Amino acid sequence: MWVGRKWRPICEDRAPYVQAVGVGKVVCRQLGLRGGAERYRMYANSSMPAVATVACTGKEKALLACSLNQPTSADSERGLCKTHLAVACAGVADNIVDVRLENGSTPYEGRLEVKLNGKWGVAREWTDDSLPMARLVCQELGLKGGALRYGDYYGSGALPPLIMGLNCTGARKLRDCPFSVVAPMDPVDPSAL
Repeated sequence: MWVGRKWRPICEDRAPYVQAVGVGKVVCRQLGLRGGAERYRMYANSSMPAVATVACTGKEKALLACSLNQPTSADSERGLCKTHLAVACAGVADNIVDVRLENGSTPYEGRLEVKLNGKWGVAREWTDDSLPMARLVCQELGLKGGALRYGDYYGSGALPPLIMGLNCTGARKLRDCPFSVVAPMDPVDPSAL
């Protein structure tokens, strides 16, 4: 965040996950990008944070419209925070164009795989409320209902992990759900429907 003619980090030490996702959505929207899943937490350096905590619903048009708490005297004495907020946005080209369920005992269940930018891969689901995502995937496949089985229930498969943090709360179509593209070092725990 630009403060006092200097870029400063946003501290995440006290931000619950749901607030971090809201902040991510706002940051990405402000940059003209989609998505906004919390990517990971970066260990802080010696920079004084611009903001100690941020709370966003995810619907704000800009970060300054969120609830911003300035660093306390304890933060100032410390000179830093333990972790900085890091966000992953999906670029305009990153669109889920197809979904399928693999390795299930029927065509109505299996490991969730998505086609993104012409490549198939495994979806890794990390959101707290996964029921909307399961329902939208089933709807996309012409099915009703939807439930999620956690972990590697249907095996990890041969395809690489492709997306994570698929969050469909409030979405009407799967293409409206924000997500992050998986980096090669991210752990894999495939979504199973």
